[in-house]
Amino acid sequence: MVRIMAIKYLSGKRLQGTAAERTALNITSPPATSWKELARASLSGAGDTITTSTFTPKDNMKVLTFGLASGNIEASLQVGNGSIDTGSNYSVRWQVNGTEGTGTSKTSIDTNHTATGNEFITYDILNVANQEKLVIADLVDSNSAGAGNVPNRVEHVGKWANTSNQINIVQAKNVGGGSFDTGSEIVVLGYDNDEADSGTNFWQELGSTELTGAGDDVTVSFTAKKYLMVEAYMVGGSGNNFRNAWKLNGVSSGSTYAYRKSSNGGSDNTYTSRNLLEIGDQDQEHDSYQKLFIVNKDGKEKLGIMHAVREENDSTSDPSRTEAAFKWTTTSGQITSITAHNDQTGNFGIGSYVKVWGSD
Repeated sequence: MVRIMAIKYLSGKRLQGTAAERTALNITSPPATSWKELARASLSGAGDTITTSTFTPKDNMKVLTFGLASGNIEASLQVGNGSIDTGSNYSVRWQVNGTEGTGTSKTSIDTNHTATGNEFITYDILNVANQEKLVIADLVDSNSAGAGNVPNRVEHVGKWANTSNQINIVQAKNVGGGSFDTGSEIVVLGYDNDEADSGTNFWQELGSTELTGAGDDVTVSFTAKKYLMVEAYMVGGSGNNFRNAWKLNGVSSGSTYAYRKSSNGGSDNTYTSRNLLEIGDQDQEHDSYQKLFIVNKDGKEKLGIMHAVREENDSTSDPSRTEAAFKWTTTSGQITSITAHNDQTGNFGIGSYVKVWGSD
């Protein structure tokens, strides 16, 4: 006989709840088998390199770099085993605001982009000892301060041509004419493919909201964290035109947002002094999935990166994709709520949801 167990649903029909809900229901926390913090380094004075100590290598790595600009900066990535490899053992392909370029026999995985403002970069690295180390990265550069100045974006891929060792030390290097300013930081995350259930996951769920009836807003409020990861799934339907715009801390006036985006590999479109982050595609009828990373530091413009995929008319149609880089120019305080907002004639369908994770 097969025994069927009843499932206790949390609010919003979630199986994984917040810490408070798990405590109230006497449910244990999710297993700690995901991203752990391996190393972190920051600058106490201006400089051109931010170098971690050596750490226990993991099969999968994610590196977060927040470079504060003192003059023009160009953040690049160097790695190594035991010590940083400064030789010509890197290669890279980049796309700066939609323009493609390549570089071989490089001394770092650079971006070929000089930033006049602060930079936020995410790197995903496959760290297998006997294989070249492959890297996927996204960058947003705030450009000059203010919503009248559109941020820049760089998509780049690279590799470290080492097939003997895993990466166990990382360095952010400025190859621009200025310096990284005080407070610039690099954070290294990792996990093994067979990660043991131990330690503490870096990304902690801060909150989630799911629609139980059609609507135009899905809001998640949470305790502020320096780094945010946001996931959104928006449900459409035939004739139900909507666009997933975003509001931070409920702000939808004052022209404090600026962004650039590309759809299906096309040229970037730029938008300054906007009341909303209208980074979703307009007049869409079909389900969409979005992933955002945001650096959320008090006293600085908030910088973000977004990738999105959207269904098209039927199962045989190609999906659509959008990449965007954005900033919110409010510098006082931190983001404590995020709203997916529909600014078109339709609405978000039942089951649309937004989840927010974060960490300091």
